[in-house]
Amino acid sequence: MHTSYPSTGATLTVSLSCLALLYLLIHIEIQGGVISAVSLAEFSERMYEYSYRIRDNFLKRIIGKTGARQPIAIHSLGVLTQSAESGTHLVYSEGSAASTSVHFRFPVVHLANWLACWSQLEQQAASNPFALVVMAQLSAQKTRGQGMQRLASKTQITRLMYRYQYTEQDVVQVLRLIDWMMALPEELDADFEQAVAQMEQENSVAYVTSIERRSEARGEARGEARGKVDLLQHQLIHKFGLLPEGLQQRIQTATPAQLETWSLNLLDAATLDEVFGD
Repeated sequence: MHTSYPSTGATLTVSLSCLALLYLLIHIEIQGGVISAVSLAEFSERMYEYSYRIRDNFLKRIIGKTGARQPIAIHSLGVLTQSAESGTHLVYSEGSAASTSVHFRFPVVHLANWLACWSQLEQQAASNPFALVVMAQLSAQKTRGQGMQRLASKTQITRLMYRYQYTEQDVVQVLRLIDWMMALPEELDADFEQAVAQMEQENSVAYVTSIERRSEARGEARGEARGKVDLLQHQLIHKFGLLPEGLQQRIQTATPAQLETWSLNLLDAATLDEVFGD
């Protein structure tokens, strides 16, 4: 398994071998932020570049006992977290029919469409923890700047793990991720702690009610988020000089998806408007 996390999103490559010695590489790229025509074109180009790099890297490494290259299939999937479009595929192309050309077509998931399928996500969560992750991502976007609504939504999503009798390991790991994705204002953290304690009392378990354990997990999540904020600010100051106060505040209150998008934009941006024009 090979996993990497560039500043733009999450690239996941999984290598599987079967009895017929066919290698399957699955490449997933997740893009946060509002998608414009320009950013969509850049995303498609990036998908092509990453797919090519994966192929170039693994085709040279997957060699059979006879010295021949093994059959290999690469499947790329794009996930747009704030898009609600209906298209099933995106295309990157360059060149022309009269010369050398490239035509790269890959499936794409418009995650915001799942807001209309909430009950289906709840049902799938019974056997698929990733459904909870999708719910957390959608809720984080929907409740941005609305502390009480986020508290209610975060509590609802967490309660599903106890209703479906998730194991202790799954509860702790998934809740750690939900904590990071759906960070609450500090004044509401105690309310969420109390809600989790009530859930565990109702279900006669004690997975995460320890204040020490929960505080440690929350501290790690906040420390990671703080690090991303500081890094982006240092990079911006190094490239553009001192930042306006309003822009500093915007960075301080940004979501993880926004920070990732801005970090990508910074690579090629010539002005601050190009960084934050998402």
